[in-house]
Amino acid sequence: MDTPITIEEIILLANVPDNLHTAFLRVVNGLHERAKYPKEKVFLMLVKMLNDPKKYAFSKNKVTNLAKTVYDLRKAGTEIALTEAGKEVLKSEEAVLVPEDKTAQARAAFSLRENKLDYAVFGKEHIEEGALAQMETAVSLPISVAGALMPDAHQGYGLPIGGVLATEPDKVIPYAVGVDIACRMCMSVFDIPTDYLRREPHFLKKILTENTKFGMGGETARKYDESVMDQPEWEATKVTRSLKDKAYRQLGTSGNRPPQRRHPRRLRRTRHYPRLDEPAGVRHPRQSQS
Repeated sequence: MDTPITIEEIILLANVPDNLHTAFLRVVNGLHERAKYPKEKVFLMLVKMLNDPKKYAFSKNKVTNLAKTVYDLRKAGTEIALTEAGKEVLKSEEAVLVPEDKTAQARAAFSLRENKLDYAVFGKEHIEEGALAQMETAVSLPISVAGALMPDAHQGYGLPIGGVLATEPDKVIPYAVGVDIACRMCMSVFDIPTDYLRREPHFLKKILTENTKFGMGGETARKYDESVMDQPEWEATKVTRSLKDKAYRQLGTSGNRPPQRRHPRRLRRTRHYPRLDEPAGVRHPRQSQS
């Protein structure tokens, strides 16, 4: 079994001040022991972040919060410099990088398909017209392959909130994601054949069920980067101090979106996950009105 990363290994790469030892150890061992990153990958990520903390502080990644701390220190005049060993790790990474292609990406225009895809709608009588119209446009895209609307769907910016759209494997639509609190997009690459998920769909469902939390009071057991809890802002007011423990328990959840005023009668969420190939109008026994 691989051993935890020690502070001695970290300070071989950079002159990390004593007061940040705990924070650095928490992040690197979270990646190493929980996310199962090999030590070499963790060390490379660490030296790249220390070399350019601003880049990592203002983007969503595994070390964002730690990078913010390092960047704030740099702005205040204290730089966590790489040692010679750390610079060698960085050089070895740069040596294997493929030269960046400077050619501008070609733009292309696409026409909507004449015959849009059929898609399932659950609880159509509860869904506003704007959401239905957006879904009609979404399934008319030439890259769409399947779609569905959940009972609580409502109008978004690109794709309705509560809408599901499957696209061709090599296509993504950033505009389909909203800009509200907790809206996000994530691409995960798995080293398994696609046929495996078709044969074992319960495997993917189990992963999603165990690692995603929605709604009021959701809590997560795994914390990959807890350094945000070390921020001094938690001591700013009585309110933030009182909420710190609760925030820690809910770190990594997706929270709860505001209720929709237009629909006082809505369907409760259930444990049923409709399949994209189910016919429209299917009602399941555990779906009830409230």
